[in-house]
Amino acid sequence: MYRSPEARAEVLEMRDDVVIINFEGSFCDTCGVYDWIEDIVYEAEDFGIKLKIEKVIDFDYCRKVVIFRIVH
Repeated sequence: MYRSPEARAEVLEMRDDVVIINFEGSFCDTCGVYDWIEDIVYEAEDFGIKLKIEKVIDFDYCRKVVIFRIVH
């Protein structure tokens, strides 16, 4: 919502305690990309969900898939 069109996030999968989100955009590979990924953690807290970034998978300079774990 705040980062488009530079970055867009789409939930690919939710199962058990894992959430997988695809990030795409013209963000290239700046340090700000990780701020955008971390924004999801803070947004989830507004809904009472605590997420931890488990893994960032780089597909190319404009796409990353991030695996988040729900912390209980």
